Amino acid sequence: AGKRCVAAHSSDVAPMLIALGARVEIANRAGRREIEVEDFFVNDGARNNVLEPGDLVTRITVPAAARSLSAGYQKLRPRAAIDFPMLSVAFAARFDGATCHDPRLVVSALAARPRTITGLDAVAGGRTLDGDVLEAVAQAARQHCQPQTSIPYDKDWRHAMVPVFVK
Repeated sequence: AGKRCVAAHSSDVAPMLIALGARVEIANRAGRREIEVEDFFVNDGARNNVLEPGDLVTRITVPAAARSLSAGYQKLRPRAAIDFPMLSVAFAARFDGATCHDPRLVVSALAARPRTITGLDAVAGGRTLDGDVLEAVAQAARQHCQPQTSIPYDKDWRHAMVPVFVK
């Protein structure tokens, strides 16, 4: 038997906080520290965050710059009700007219921690999110994501849904 839990990350809030560049404040008897929400999560479903005994999350801060972002969240779930996601996608970017700047895409519910898709500036930065650019972003996400098999939904189907939900 393995020693790591492989539970999929199922938060609806965390992927959007990561896309918005949020930070988390952690306090303990020694003081306070602040880290990116993205760095808060680790790749182990049993101990899925950086908190140590005695640590407490005291604040989550979304930067003021996030007010200028356009953002969205999509969730694939088995029923049209509140439920654990089989896949979730969060996106945030700044737009100058139709031109996209600083795109951030986070895919979650496929592994033990949310995954930020890297390299999007090269694909979508400074461009209009037309059909070809959206397809390139969707395929980048599909290439970066491999659904784990520890949840009872078809891995290949969830992988195929990544580009669909990104678009």
